[in-house]
Amino acid sequence: MNNLTIGTRVQFYNSSYTGLAPNITALSSTKFAIGSFKTGFPANCVQVGTTDGSLTPTITLNGATVTYHNYGTWAVAALDATHFVESHRRDNENPNRGMSICTVSGTSVTVGAEQTLPGADQSQILFAKIDSTSFVGATSSGTTAGAFIGTVSGNTITSSAVTSMFGITGYNEDLQVALLDSSHFVVVACGNTDSLKAVVCSFSGTTISYNAGNIVTLDSGRGLNIGLTATDSTHYIVTYNAVGDSNKGKAIACSVSGTTSTVGVATNFTANSVLYTGAVSFDSTNFVVAYFDQTDSKKGKVVSGEISGTTLSFGTPSTFDSDNIGNGQSDAGYGKPIIAKLDSSHFIISYNNFTQSSSYVIVGSSNAPTLPNKVTGNMKTIAVSRASFY
Repeated sequence: MNNLTIGTRVQFYNSSYTGLAPNITALSSTKFAIGSFKTGFPANCVQVGTTDGSLTPTITLNGATVTYHNYGTWAVAALDATHFVESHRRDNENPNRGMSICTVSGTSVTVGAEQTLPGADQSQILFAKIDSTSFVGATSSGTTAGAFIGTVSGNTITSSAVTSMFGITGYNEDLQVALLDSSHFVVVACGNTDSLKAVVCSFSGTTISYNAGNIVTLDSGRGLNIGLTATDSTHYIVTYNAVGDSNKGKAIACSVSGTTSTVGVATNFTANSVLYTGAVSFDSTNFVVAYFDQTDSKKGKVVSGEISGTTLSFGTPSTFDSDNIGNGQSDAGYGKPIIAKLDSSHFIISYNNFTQSSSYVIVGSSNAPTLPNKVTGNMKTIAVSRASFY
């Protein structure tokens, strides 16, 4: 998968770059869901898009403009072809965290009742699908990273209590979670004055177990803006910007036995300075990394990689957007490209473009010269803050 072909970017709304990075999840090989914060229509929103070959997006916005500012960390995760779970934060409210089950019919979305996320106020919220009726939720609150199991019946989510896994020195700056198999998942986190850490957990039903002795350090010099992907049930790859090594783009592979991780050697996927990374695997060997290249005019780039054991190798990076997609560290999280797998050779990226003041999706492939790129669908309001104005 060394030769990547990039399609044409498609705008799904404009004037949105001051919001958080739009998250994306694939419902099928031709349909996806986006969760985002919409500037100009200040609310957490979801929409469903399709990739059918046209280059012109058609977006219908539902709801009136409301005058408030809602700041949130988004997560969306497909449960099956017609359902996904989303999470959001509600600024200056108690509780300040919510999640909903969204049901898809065509490109229309029906949002289930908002439910409160378990645990204390969350600064990070991520999901990983277990099956069509359950998921892992990874959370961080202050200096603690943890996880819970959510089970779904219709539009109702039942959540276990949060299991705290490890403390983080300083506030938590990034967090990721990935499912390894039907009874194991991995959580990766890093604090602003701490090392990059990972732990593999086991679960049975809604009970989570982990061994504190199996927490591993991936990079002692801090690794931020994490990407995480499991290539199979016994291997996972973490991508990050290495703060202790000039913010180079690095990746590290780990092998797993039970809940014990064996850490490989960090490998540069670029020697340039990067700020945001995302990763997705296609099989047990091939994966793709999306990132924001700070050194090269803040362009959006992708690079293919291969894993053998815990050894990583990379192809030549390709640019998916030559504009400024990140705008610098002061906008942490706003420019992060989110990448999702569509099928065995196609991926889709959602991101903000600071040059165009717009948000885009773009499809890439390892072998297809013609790429589907149409975005269609309806946007729905998820959370409307009742807080006072900023």
